[in-house]
Amino acid sequence: MARRPLHALLVAAVSAALTVGLVLVPSTAGAAVRPTGPLSLATGAYFGALVNPNRSTPSSTTAEVEALQAKMDRPLDIVNHFYTYNQAVGSTGEAQDIADGRIPMITWGATSTRSINNGSQDAYIRQQAIRIRNLGGTVFLRYFHEPEGDYRGTMVQSASAYITAWKRAQSIFRNAGVTNVVWVWCTTAYSFRVTPTRDPRTFYPGDAFVDWIGADGYNFAPGKPGAQWNSFTTVFSRWYTWAAQRPKPLMAAEYGVMEDQSQPTRKAGWYNDMRAAVKTTFPLLQAVIAWSTENTKDGNVYNWNVDSTTTSFNAWNAMANDPYFNPRGL
Repeated sequence: MARRPLHALLVAAVSAALTVGLVLVPSTAGAAVRPTGPLSLATGAYFGALVNPNRSTPSSTTAEVEALQAKMDRPLDIVNHFYTYNQAVGSTGEAQDIADGRIPMITWGATSTRSINNGSQDAYIRQQAIRIRNLGGTVFLRYFHEPEGDYRGTMVQSASAYITAWKRAQSIFRNAGVTNVVWVWCTTAYSFRVTPTRDPRTFYPGDAFVDWIGADGYNFAPGKPGAQWNSFTTVFSRWYTWAAQRPKPLMAAEYGVMEDQSQPTRKAGWYNDMRAAVKTTFPLLQAVIAWSTENTKDGNVYNWNVDSTTTSFNAWNAMANDPYFNPRGL
């Protein structure tokens, strides 16, 4: 189908005077007062995915994205491209995304905050910044995500060290003349549901240094032994309660659900419930981005692919074609 140029589809800010006090969380989407910012939407939510069916490297290649879109009735709004810290960003199809009207989201991995803050990474960060600048179009940059995670413990010395590293990277990008980046600060949703080792809120760099706020959330049952089946609402609600108080657009930067072999339609039902919940319970969410891949950890298989069965894919695709999740009319 014909696709409109991206620059003609971006929604302009509707108000420059939004304050934290105006951010409401009502029970209906129509009553929500939305924060504005770069790439923000007046209504609805972008629909996106990381596409990597067999956990190959790299992720979200143009071939992978186009294969998924061929099964859908529309293109994706956002494509998540995942890189480790040492991989050159912007090399797995972002330029093609921009040409085809999709918005790339570059998830760039992390290194020690100590090495960032002592200046030893400045030249490399600048190289990465220039690669993104040279893409030409606007991209989401999910930089150093999930800083509060236990697995980041040896890498993130403290919340203050992380914030300093975040600001240093932004300064390097700015000095390199990068103006096409939308900065996404992203934690796990899980750390808001439990008593975490480190409070995710303490890692927030501040409103002046963040464009969007995101969270990653999953229903780990039944793949993870002992995990309970959790709805999208259960997974994201406590994070959303906090994030909705900030004057920033919000996104579910990663979400995923697995099949339950004992209940073959359960995953499809999860997507159907999510579709309704985003429009009613989460009216300030402006993007939802599926984690469509699979991996094995501790002998357990986690199949997050949106097309793990025809029934599941049909439910996910129905959400994709709900006008609320197609705000650009692709």
